[in-house]
Amino acid sequence: MESRYDKFTSLILSINRSIVKIKSCEMVGLGLKGNQVQCMFHLYNSKNGLTLGELCRLCVEDKGAMSRGLSNLIKQGYVVEDSKDKKYKNPYMLTPEGRKLGAKINKLTTEMVARGSNGIKEEEREEFYKNLEIVNKNLIEVIESYNKK
Repeated sequence: MESRYDKFTSLILSINRSIVKIKSCEMVGLGLKGNQVQCMFHLYNSKNGLTLGELCRLCVEDKGAMSRGLSNLIKQGYVVEDSKDKKYKNPYMLTPEGRKLGAKINKLTTEMVARGSNGIKEEEREEFYKNLEIVNKNLIEVIESYNKK
């Protein structure tokens, strides 16, 4: 008999692996990696750019990995840093070339989400995300309780 723990963790891990593989397959021709895709997605959907800290939070990445990803995106000409002499508070923004690539990424992610949720009614999808948010919040509270010890 499969336990709730086993089913939950197996499904979450399988979904995550599928997302990683799809990102890899779709972005290999563009020279991007997974966290760079997330970064481009969020920068594309931001009006005024995002700081390193904001990108870390949105992409669920640590500062080192995000900084390396941004550095590569800058070298590729997709991102610029709006430097105002604040080491970690400078917003990053897409260049015109980055906006074109961001539009492609946005289109691809929209298509993949639609394909992934094929057969799910809108009300069911909303309830599913609501429940995932609750699980996420509860698990974060468990981690925070460990940190208080």
